[in-house]
Amino acid sequence: MTTVFGAFVTTAGQWPDNAFFCAPPAPGRAYSPDGIEYTYAQTREQVLELRERYASAGYGPGHRVALLLENRPEFFFHYLALNGLGCGIVPINPDYRRDEMIYQMDHSGADLAVSLVARVADLEAVARERSKPLPVVDGGRLPARVPKPETAPRRESPGLDTECSFLYTSGTTGRPKGCILTNYYSLTSGAWYRDLGGLVQFENIIRRSGENIAAAEVEAVLQAHEAVAQVAVLAVPDEIREEEVMACVVPMPGVSGDAPLADRLLEWCLARLAYFKAPGFVLFMDHLPTTGTQKVQKTQIFPRGDDPRQRPGVIDLRSRKKR
Repeated sequence: MTTVFGAFVTTAGQWPDNAFFCAPPAPGRAYSPDGIEYTYAQTREQVLELRERYASAGYGPGHRVALLLENRPEFFFHYLALNGLGCGIVPINPDYRRDEMIYQMDHSGADLAVSLVARVADLEAVARERSKPLPVVDGGRLPARVPKPETAPRRESPGLDTECSFLYTSGTTGRPKGCILTNYYSLTSGAWYRDLGGLVQFENIIRRSGENIAAAEVEAVLQAHEAVAQVAVLAVPDEIREEEVMACVVPMPGVSGDAPLADRLLEWCLARLAYFKAPGFVLFMDHLPTTGTQKVQKTQIFPRGDDPRQRPGVIDLRSRKKR
């Protein structure tokens, strides 16, 4: 067994009637609110059909296909089909904003984007910003002829060292970092998404509800606002989400650090970042401690053991961060 696709096919042959994907009833869910289940046999049928469609279009080792399909059954169908051809998949976080998706599509060099029908227009707008063509198709209804990749696949068979996924995790210096996961990694770990928190510097990473958020990325967005002179973003405790994003902001001279400004900064972030990256707390300050080279010393902002959320003047914006 040298690919995730191969492992799936083997398992489907052994237990075809077992459940592969099961989503319980969830009123209000955008798909199958009454619940849905696919057996291994049903999934295999979908996967093999998609694999043939992609193979006919010329996809294979060396190609990457971006998927904006959330955590729906279609994601797994396309994932396995593409893995069976040796393609790498690039999952797109559905909460990403335009600038974030442009960066991801540019950096990954994806050959094709497969999307939920409701997000096709968003991805087409992103594609127009990229110098390399990026065809966008509806993942629920692939066209009769899938757009061909610009380059031919590499002449090799998919194996343990073949790229399986190209994931993005928050980096310590701002932009998300691309991480290549091979079939070997995916098969031995038993997971397609790895928690990379242990590989980064935690003082620069905020861990919120399972998402890694780079403080530097949020700082860069806030610093670009005309009312912000200085900013430091850090993690504060959250009883529900483990950690929450807090922004300590020094306003420009003559600008009032008040609730209306906090609201404007939140809206600024929500328009440019995934909602979970926006600050849940804002504290306006007269100054931030800095080194001789003017680098903010985050460890000096609050005394050790202090809960920044309890500081006078802290503005709680968490209720505004909902999707």
